[in-house]
This record gives sequence, C-alpha cells and structure tokens, in this order.
Amino acid sequence: LGMRARWAARIAELGEPPRTWAAGAAALLVAGERFAPGGALEPAVMGDVQGLLGAAATRAATLGELAASMPACARWVLAGITSPADLWRAETALMTRVERDGLRLLRASRLEPGVVLGAVAVMACHAWRIRAALELAARGAAPAEAFDEIA
Repeated sequence: LGMRARWAARIAELGEPPRTWAAGAAALLVAGERFAPGGALEPAVMGDVQGLLGAAATRAATLGELAASMPACARWVLAGITSPADLWRAETALMTRVERDGLRLLRASRLEPGVVLGAVAVMACHAWRIRAALELAARGAAPAEAFDEIA
C-alpha cells in the first residue's frame, strides 16, 4: 500500500497528464482501503498522497464525502461511485482515461518524451485488461457485462 501511494506521488511529479492519472489512482487507493470492510488508513500512507488528495480526504466518512473533499484532478475517478462494491468501475474509468490520454500522446508528429510516456501508458492499460480478464475468468461466474466494461 505504501509503495503504491509513493508511486502515485512520484508519477504526479511528471506533470500533466500523469498528475491526473496519479491523483485518480491515489483516490481509488484511498477509497479502497478506507471503505473496505474493516478498512483503515495508515497516516504514513496518507503523507505520500496528501498533496494529491488534500488533507480533508482522511476525514471523509463516506465515498461521497471523500470525492467531494478532493480536488477535481482526483475526484473524477469516483464520479457515480456510491458503494465500495462499485470501486471496480472506478478502476475501469481510471484505466480508460490513461489509455485515452496515452493514445493522444502517441499521436505526436515527432519523437519526444510524451510519445514514450504514451506508449508506456497504453501498454500498461493492455496489461491491466489482461490481468482483469484473467481474474474474472478465474472467478468463473462473472457476468458478461463485467467483461464488456473492461474491454
């Protein structure tokens, strides 16, 4: 958990669009840890993501309060999510945005760091999709709509 929070803080230092990706990932991480059954956040973890999410995020009692307490660059990933059971949809929204932005970066007409970043982002999204599909298949009784959402 601490490594993922630190990763988000480091990625945010790259500027845009990675800062928005990192803020969304940090929001998803905090929501998953905070609102999972028996969940609690370690203060040390919040130290790494507080700059992305704001101090009020640690005091949120519901997912709605969490989303409302965060800056827009992080809040978007929790749009429409009202239950911890739906956080997988937030993860799908995160990866969809990373892929869309990555493809946009790949369209640059000259070789520059953004093109490399775009390629890495798109490849990461493909790896995530493969992992998600394998997990759904391993669980056996996944509804077809779950496969459609990650595709």
